Amino acid sequence: MKKLISILFVSMFSFAAQAQLDCEHAESFIQSGWQVHDSSSFSAKAKMVKKLVEKGMRDGSVIEDLSGPIRTSQTVTNLRVLLKAETFDDLNTAQNEMFGDYGIMTLDDGSNTVVEVRWYDGVKRHVVFNGKYMRCMMSSAPLADNSVL
Repeated sequence: MKKLISILFVSMFSFAAQAQLDCEHAESFIQSGWQVHDSSSFSAKAKMVKKLVEKGMRDGSVIEDLSGPIRTSQTVTNLRVLLKAETFDDLNTAQNEMFGDYGIMTLDDGSNTVVEVRWYDGVKRHVVFNGKYMRCMMSSAPLADNSVL
């Protein structure tokens, strides 16, 4: 019985790891030095990013940076959808070190459902997508080394 449980656990882990590897944009993020988080951690990471942004907005250390529409077909249904992308700048980060320390992408359908978050922690850039809606990050990694979007 223990052997069966071990086999099932390893199989589930392998499936989850393979699903993350199947994301066509993951390699571009990894090669650019990003930490790509497994989509199973999306809820916790999205809450953390939203809290950091909200706290910073309240105390004046974070400001709105850019916002606009982005189309992606990286949905679980492969349909092209319109996303609202918003970036926020942490004023505690040196000006040329990072432009837009946080990125929050939501469905642009009135629901404001968060489907991807990106952030800079002062050392490394991070990304995670919502596996309920997305099969991968909305696009490949940004070309600029000092941007999350």
